[in-house]
Amino acid sequence: MKRWFLVAAMAVVGCSKAGGKIDVEKLPCTERRPTSGFDVPEGYIACSAPKEEIKIGEFVCKKGTTVGVYEKSKTLEECWVKDPVKVDGVHCTGGVALFPDGKIRRCQLESELSRDGLTMPKGAWITFTATGHPRRIELPKGGTIGPYKCKGYMNYVYEGGKPKKCELAEPTTIEGKEHKAGETLCFDEGGKTTDCSKVKL
Repeated sequence: MKRWFLVAAMAVVGCSKAGGKIDVEKLPCTERRPTSGFDVPEGYIACSAPKEEIKIGEFVCKKGTTVGVYEKSKTLEECWVKDPVKVDGVHCTGGVALFPDGKIRRCQLESELSRDGLTMPKGAWITFTATGHPRRIELPKGGTIGPYKCKGYMNYVYEGGKPKKCELAEPTTIEGKEHKAGETLCFDEGGKTTDCSKVKL
């Protein structure tokens, strides 16, 4: 009986995996506002502090967080999930962001992920390309990208997993030069250090 009541109390929107078309006006938002963000492919409506859980397909978005809905496609952009969810083979927890077609764009890993020759730890935030390759790797507790120990929030990789940008987690000698922990380095596709202004993120 308790379980039935919880499900019945949720706002249910759509029926496909990512929820199909979403009418943001029907969501129980405290506020709705047009916005955009880093790496977001089109504008979206931020539904802030929903008054109850919102179920969109297999996603149950937490009460009091933010739910994003793309303005043009009317599909789910962002959901802070109540329970871990698997999207395109990735086990996610916390915040999950999608591309307009429903493919994974960014999430916090609920378990370790191996892809493109990289092993990314549980708790890392990964931003993916539209074709499912890791692009940006946020490492609050540090981790390994290629031959380097990296940390922080601005680590990037090329498609295929080679390091593009890394905030060093420890002193590291590269090409005969000693670099301090905390130093940010960029690399070309051949793996050589390069000026970060020449690297497209």
